[in-house]
Amino acid sequence: MTITIDGYAGTGKSTAARLLAEAIGYELLNTGAMYRAIGEVLDREGIDLEHVPRAVTKIRNIVKKCHFELRNNIVFINGEDRNAHLRTERMNALASKVGTFKEVREHLKAEQIRIATGKNIICEGRDQGTVVFPKAILKFFFIANAEVRALRRMLDLEKINSTESYHEIYDQIIARDLQDETRELDPLKEPANAVRIDTSTMKIDEVLMKMFTACQAVNIFKL
Repeated sequence: MTITIDGYAGTGKSTAARLLAEAIGYELLNTGAMYRAIGEVLDREGIDLEHVPRAVTKIRNIVKKCHFELRNNIVFINGEDRNAHLRTERMNALASKVGTFKEVREHLKAEQIRIATGKNIICEGRDQGTVVFPKAILKFFFIANAEVRALRRMLDLEKINSTESYHEIYDQIIARDLQDETRELDPLKEPANAVRIDTSTMKIDEVLMKMFTACQAVNIFKL
């Protein structure tokens, strides 16, 4: 069975997804890590992601060689764990940019379906309940105000010695929201029948309680 968690950056959905997966014994797929990994690969290959028109054939040829695996809830790309290198605002920006490329989204959708098939799994991202798994047994959609999200992101980045200011991060979040909401292909939106969770003033235990209640309503309990 598949549970999807979609929503905006900085809403706490990744933390909630991890804790829920641990609590109910599901595997966890962070699809944002897949987009960041693709962004890094294309960047290393010297692809100018801002160039118009973009090098579609070259990008497609690079992307189709990217194979993903899920090991202990960690996403590996071509056998390598790159997650520690991908938790920067630059990588987030690259992920958001490549998320507008049809050739990237098509490949990652296929990879996500392949990885999830036959598993009890939580798939977290921005289009999981709307595009990739529209028939998921349970869907969540996370929101929070931009000021709270910027502060959370700043505190997270301080842990890896980032020097980006609150105002820089706030502007990046607003820009990313706009790009995610207005992209032509699979824009970020609330899935039909999703449980909406506004984490602006909620503590994590309150978020999890709401998620547990939703799980119980569809007969999902700890495995």
